[in-house]
Amino acid sequence: MNKYLLAAATCVSFALVLPTAMAGSLGDNDLVALQAAMQSHIDQSVINGALLAIDAKTGELEHYYPTKAHPKVMTMGDNFVMCAEMVDDDGKESMANFYVAREGGRYVVFQSTFGADPALEQMMKDGRVAMAN
Repeated sequence: MNKYLLAAATCVSFALVLPTAMAGSLGDNDLVALQAAMQSHIDQSVINGALLAIDAKTGELEHYYPTKAHPKVMTMGDNFVMCAEMVDDDGKESMANFYVAREGGRYVVFQSTFGADPALEQMMKDGRVAMAN
């Protein structure tokens, strides 16, 4: 699939998952604003249709193409974690995690991880990250 069409399809996917994410402990406005913050971050970070990341083990530049947002939101104290599915240049599926903070009346992505995220897994096991909706 053309990488640009994939990016456009992602925008549609984000719009389609929002209605399913409207219940839970966060208000509807917060859920919509969090999804919008993640999508805005992705849109602003895409270079030639991909999000770029350095593989911590190899130092190689990797390209990730967004395919589907997850409607679930996790809390991490006063902050949030959101996820989206990605594929690399070879079509291998991967997960991206977006760490989000509230600043005044808006949400800001302050960190992104691609692939395995041992810190998030550990925080979930320790009960420091929990599902919000």
